Amino acid sequence: MHSHAVADGAHVCAVGAYTADMRECDSALAQRAGVWVDSHESAWHEAGDLIQPLREGVITQAHKSCGLAAQDVAAVRFLAEAAQRAELGVDVPW
Repeated sequence: MHSHAVADGAHVCAVGAYTADMRECDSALAQRAGVWVDSHESAWHEAGDLIQPLREGVITQAHKSCGLAAQDVAAVRFLAEAAQRAELGVDVPW
C-alpha cells in the first residue's frame, strides 16, 4: 500500500506480511502511521513492514501484530460461542 493512497486519519490493518523481506506498506506510510506491536520478538523477525523502514531510519518505534496462537484461539472461541448463541452457522463434525 502506498502512502499517497491512504487518507490522513485512516486505519490500516496490514497483517499479511510475515517475513523481513515482505511488506504491505511503503516506508512513507510507516513514517506517517502510529504503529503498535503485540510481540516485539515476532515483529523484529517477521514484520517487513516495520523492519525495512527501521533499517532505513524512517521510523524509530513501531507496533505490528504478527499473530499469536493464543489470540487466534481466543478469537475463534469468542466467535464460535457468539454464533451458537445467535443460532448461526453450521456444525461440522470432525
